[in-house]
Amino acid sequence: MYVRLLLLSAAMLISITPASGQKATLVSATEQCWSGGIAGRRGCNYTFTVAIAGKTTLLQPDTLWIGTTPTALTTTQANGQAANTKVTALKNKAQLEIRAATSSNDYPDRYPDMPGADTTIPKPKPPIKYSGVALLSYKYAGKQYYFTITRITQKYPLVNYP
Repeated sequence: MYVRLLLLSAAMLISITPASGQKATLVSATEQCWSGGIAGRRGCNYTFTVAIAGKTTLLQPDTLWIGTTPTALTTTQANGQAANTKVTALKNKAQLEIRAATSSNDYPDRYPDMPGADTTIPKPKPPIKYSGVALLSYKYAGKQYYFTITRITQKYPLVNYP
């Protein structure tokens, strides 16, 4: 039994390529923060462009973590919602253009979420430890990869919504 567990653990480690051994490069990363019309509501909008060596047909974007906040990546419209990831075929590589956002409420007791919103749902943790701005999880030819985004350009000024 212990041998099976050891072999399973070894197989999982082999199938996960660490962030340092990537076929991916960061093209651009931007952050534009905002402040909402209700006191204490704020957040940031992010745009990431990543080039990955290989064919677009073998690429499956999965999840983007900004800090510990996960965003599911979608490449086609589902349920009438627009996709947040565009995949473009370039010569010998695929380019991902990812849009994501984070938000927070500094006064949840004063301004509760909409009725029916379940804020107690636990968020999954990133699958690997990383140091950087964001972690991109994707599969290429059925193999799991992770790419750490270590730098970002902040756009100024802060957007203030009335």
